[in-house]
Amino acid sequence: MTVDRPWWHAHNAGLEALSAEDRQWLPEDAALPTHVLDLLDAVEARFAAARTVADWADPHEDPAAPGEHAEPRKEEYSRVSHPERHVVVGERVQAWVDELVGRGLGDLEDALPPRPAGRLEPSGSGDGWLLRPHLELDRVLVLRPRRESALPLVLGLVGADAVVVATGMPVVELRLVPDCGCDACDSGSAALLQEVDETVLPVVDGSLRVRVTAEREQVAGAGSARTASWPRPQTRARRRALGRGAHEHAGPPWDPAWPVRRPSPFA
Repeated sequence: MTVDRPWWHAHNAGLEALSAEDRQWLPEDAALPTHVLDLLDAVEARFAAARTVADWADPHEDPAAPGEHAEPRKEEYSRVSHPERHVVVGERVQAWVDELVGRGLGDLEDALPPRPAGRLEPSGSGDGWLLRPHLELDRVLVLRPRRESALPLVLGLVGADAVVVATGMPVVELRLVPDCGCDACDSGSAALLQEVDETVLPVVDGSLRVRVTAEREQVAGAGSARTASWPRPQTRARRRALGRGAHEHAGPPWDPAWPVRRPSPFA
């Protein structure tokens, strides 16, 4: 697939193309406002100036049906043909950091990586993470917003291949990008970069709401929401770590001049 415009502009263009009847079913704040478009344009410019790997197309796009995906071949699940491509994830994250620091919205500092989880441990056991990550993080960067009560952006680097995006205090993991580097899970560079942007943006624009319990994790931003649940054996282990209460994170936009974008209701 040839990407002729970045995902954020394509997103708004797609909404504008909907009929009035279809638009009434959209979640509140589904369209990206001007300040978000400007921010993403600036991040893209920094990324484009420093990137070291060219874009690559989705290898699983069905040529007979553009936008649809063909089933990966069985052997692709155990193969990683281009691990070097994933440096674009770290480079995209760096573009976000440079833009936010350059705007004077946050200050960057290093933090000690948490010990990886052999098993779930009590949330007060140290390292500042609500639940210890299962991967060993080589480096942790914390971008602390200058606006009081805004959520920090926590970035856990896994070599040059992946980034854990997290937030809050205690720190809650939001997403591992990429969550798998095998050939079968490769959807092209555009999808990978969009995943980074869509995870970082709600932290920065103030639309993120996170709720973590032993039974589930719920994450919502403007125009989207997702829930992850666990089977009973894992729930019991998580209850030992978290107790029966709920841990919630939310905060205002990093820039006081930005209007509030409301998160969608939890799914």
